[in-house]
Amino acid sequence: MDVNLQIRSHAGPPSRFAGAGPRYPLSLDQRIRQGEQFRQAKAKLEAALHSIKQPPPHGSHSGQPGCERCAHKKNQIKAAYQEYYLSSDPDTWSANLPQYRVSMAEKLNNSNGYSLEEVHALFLSAFREHLKQDLCCPTPKDTLQTLSLKSTTAAQFEGGRPTADILSDYAAAIQHNAPSADAANFAFAINNSQSKEERAQIYVSYYCRPFWADSPQQKAFKAKFARMFESLIPHDEVLAAMKKEAEDSHASKIDVLQREISELQMAQSAHLKVKKKKEEKDQKMMMREREESPKMVQCSLDGCANEVNLLSETIECAVCEWLHRKGGERGRYVYCSVEHADEDFDEHDRHEHACCMGSRCIYYPQNGPPGETDAVGICEDCEKEEFFSLFCSEDCFHHNLDEHREIYHESRRIPSMSDTLDLFQPAEDMEIIHHMDLD
Repeated sequence: MDVNLQIRSHAGPPSRFAGAGPRYPLSLDQRIRQGEQFRQAKAKLEAALHSIKQPPPHGSHSGQPGCERCAHKKNQIKAAYQEYYLSSDPDTWSANLPQYRVSMAEKLNNSNGYSLEEVHALFLSAFREHLKQDLCCPTPKDTLQTLSLKSTTAAQFEGGRPTADILSDYAAAIQHNAPSADAANFAFAINNSQSKEERAQIYVSYYCRPFWADSPQQKAFKAKFARMFESLIPHDEVLAAMKKEAEDSHASKIDVLQREISELQMAQSAHLKVKKKKEEKDQKMMMREREESPKMVQCSLDGCANEVNLLSETIECAVCEWLHRKGGERGRYVYCSVEHADEDFDEHDRHEHACCMGSRCIYYPQNGPPGETDAVGICEDCEKEEFFSLFCSEDCFHHNLDEHREIYHESRRIPSMSDTLDLFQPAEDMEIIHHMDLD
């Protein structure tokens, strides 16, 4: 789920408990199962120790070194701690940590005896490292806010802060950083749930909540997966099935269901909003055309003082001229000569035509497809809102579409209606001169 934040692992020497082990970060189901097993194991240990302390109904304590009653009691205590520290339950947190289990078994089976304090220190060290690796593992969707939380949490583990305090702060941060009130409430409810049945209803309410604007297909989709949650099928399995069905049917993406289903509401009024924006844009363009255009402007090459007459034949960047016609505010870039245009090409292209996805661009650190400088386009949804998000190519746009919507559309409340680019088209009377390698 989106509120399931994960943390970047910090560089450093490998842990002595590293090696063959779980794949971090754990899934929501894995965390829940491990948490439940941990609580049950602790309760079982406390109950066992309490029972062992009770005097037997018969027999006596001889007080001698070989006292059978004392030996039996010691073996019971050892067995209780061994089950707690080395549980055979497949859901125990240490099930996939073989190096920890070998080290713990060596201590517990030491014929010369062992210190309970040493055993617990080994357990606590491994358990904290396991939690740190889980909560501090990077994912491609990490935001700066998430990375900040992860860095803080990792520092707390390394600084020796009590585990309970770290987990409490982490849970509070997840709720605080959640993308919506529904997501925050979901995280709080899951963190405080006590049973599979209770969690099933939380999942149904969050992922499958009916909405008055739902289409028949959406109603059927939600009803189907609500029944799966209520049948106590694991959360991760249901969520994977939901994603696959949504992708196969080209229906609403799963993130739409996760984020308050807000786009369903916006879709009804989107066409009216688009129409209004178009009218405002047309009016603005008419006003701009009525204004007298400057006749003389300075050459765009840095350091060149030559002036260019815009009313005569000009040498200018075709992409910037296209963006200017669209209503963008970057302005036109004109040059006094082909040589100056070519000299400024690389610097200008890097700064003015950079892909809006930055380091997430599939061609990064290049500025786009090799050898192509005119494959750019604008997200049509952003353009309707007069926000010109420039992509280096259609391939990059389709590869990063979901992340682009998450970063740009949601923050600006832009409806996600189109999955195509408005591709660059030079002016009809413009002759394209390709970049020349002066070397």
